[in-house]
Amino acid sequence: MSLTHRFEVIDELSAVLDSERAEAIYEHRKAMGKAKALTPYAAKLLAKQFARFNDPNAAADEMILRGWMAIKLEWMAREQRTARPHSVGESALQEIQQGNANAPTAFERMLTARNTTGNAQEPGNAQIITLPSYRHG
Repeated sequence: MSLTHRFEVIDELSAVLDSERAEAIYEHRKAMGKAKALTPYAAKLLAKQFARFNDPNAAADEMILRGWMAIKLEWMAREQRTARPHSVGESALQEIQQGNANAPTAFERMLTARNTTGNAQEPGNAQIITLPSYRHG
């Protein structure tokens, strides 16, 4: 694909995405193979889909993470309706894994969650978990 083609595709995506995401979407589709690479017109259609989200950049990230060729608001809404609710413990674990500054508070919430009797004064049932250790650097 020519450099002009690349710029046309990224230009269409940049109408709703930041430059990093536009480039990432271009590379993502290119990596899927020649038959699934974006044309400028397909990029224009995809940009319209991204624009329907409150955060088009987050939608682009989700599309890449899931290995999708495209994304639609309806797909994500349907998934949210059918997703099981997260427990306090799962929410706390997600915050800890994401490095959220509120992770200690989330962990405390998990440990003091209501037990099956509904008495908020008694400690909740906590499941002991082991998080993988990561070495940086």
